[in-house]
Amino acid sequence: MATKKSTPAPKPKTVLVVPLAQAKEKVFRQLDKGNEISKMEMRNEEEYKQVKAKHRIWSDYTEQLLKQIFNTDEMARKFSGFFGVSFGGGEPPLHKRIELFRDDILRDLERLASIYEQLELFPVVPTGTLPNEELSDQPYKGSASVTIHNYGTIYNPQIRQGSQRSSQTITSVSVSDDIKGLLEQLVQEVEKISVGLPAETARQVKQDLNVLSEEAKSETPRKEWLQLSAEGLKKAATDVGEIGKPVLELVARIVPLLLAITKTQ
Repeated sequence: MATKKSTPAPKPKTVLVVPLAQAKEKVFRQLDKGNEISKMEMRNEEEYKQVKAKHRIWSDYTEQLLKQIFNTDEMARKFSGFFGVSFGGGEPPLHKRIELFRDDILRDLERLASIYEQLELFPVVPTGTLPNEELSDQPYKGSASVTIHNYGTIYNPQIRQGSQRSSQTITSVSVSDDIKGLLEQLVQEVEKISVGLPAETARQVKQDLNVLSEEAKSETPRKEWLQLSAEGLKKAATDVGEIGKPVLELVARIVPLLLAITKTQ
């Protein structure tokens, strides 16, 4: 009697098991750290070994991270790919090993960047949060953006989220259409200057923008808060030079209009 062949169980569909915002923050963190490693100097054998060790730790951590934020190992395997280079006929000179090693790092970064860009395509079926203390929900205080060789620039999702919150606030601002239009322009211009700012400064600028937007939404805007947030925006715009001029001009137009509202309350 012939035995029936058992049908293999279908492979589970890969989904995110943590919120999308958390996944994007954690993967961006690794892109940022990996990019830092790729730029480290390796002038001698000792430095070469130290950077290789850092890269190995980073790579292992990234693989484990991908296993934790997805329900399958699919993305972790995609990231791992083929690691390392075998040297036939003896070990090449140091400069050649460094060159090949940098190529390895760049390939890792390109694979991780590809995964980052695909995150929003995966269904989200949250089962909790990342358990490791190192993978906490605290915002990552890193770069405003990361540029991956042969790939492009990826922006810090924490900064993106700040702009989205400001935009959402402005859509419900109960002031004149003129002020609302100016505030929407301000959000766009602040987004532009934030890219060139240090991450901590960019976050502060986003906070100042949020405060200004919230006060504009309020029935009784507070003069002190308006002035304080405006000063923060003006300082950041002045520091970046020419690209910050539209922010200075918009703040100069918006604040007097909002202050006029406070006088009529």
